[in-house]
Amino acid sequence: MGVIAHHVAVNQDWIMSRIKAMVDDKPTPPVDFTEINARHATEHAHATRAEVLALLRESKPRLGKEIRAIPDDQLDKERQLPTGTMTVQQRIERVLIGHMKSHQASIEATIG
Repeated sequence: MGVIAHHVAVNQDWIMSRIKAMVDDKPTPPVDFTEINARHATEHAHATRAEVLALLRESKPRLGKEIRAIPDDQLDKERQLPTGTMTVQQRIERVLIGHMKSHQASIEATIG
């Protein structure tokens, strides 16, 4: 039951690293999400509630600090992505936050 919540918890740091790469004008190589997600599901099929909660509790303050550290003048920086052009701000909202929201029901079921 906790594999999707685990997936979200561990991927927030990866997503944040790609946002920081945008800010720093570094590349963000394309990835095969189908393959990555399938491998994660297999490797963490038995993720526990305690494990997921620990990951989420540990990452929340760090991610908040990293987001707040992005200078305001960098939020409009754009990058062409496979899904289209996106700003740093849009990537924070649609990808970092949106990823968690898209899996919210599973997360709530796991930690509930």
